[in-house]
Amino acid sequence: MRKMQVKKNDMPIKDILSNFIKQNKITPGYYNAKVQQIWEAKMGPSVNKHTRSVILSKDQLYIKVDSAPLKNEFMLSKDKIIALLNKELGSEIIKKIFIN
Repeated sequence: MRKMQVKKNDMPIKDILSNFIKQNKITPGYYNAKVQQIWEAKMGPSVNKHTRSVILSKDQLYIKVDSAPLKNEFMLSKDKIIALLNKELGSEIIKKIFIN
């Protein structure tokens, strides 16, 4: 009877999943879902109440809100929002934001 040789893999599961996502071209849908989760977690209930949609398409984020003051606040804070979301995503995914 032959012994099976066990190979060690020192790669963290996060890297394995990241490679799998890139190799199987799951990235756009994955990042869109991830951005929506991050948005809900980081922006809080009062912002989420007025957010109608958050959609990532390629490197552009489209945010639709139903509050004029909130829309104005987002327009003034685009760079901060991009930095926050990209930090949470772990990569420079978002380049531009459009607020509607």
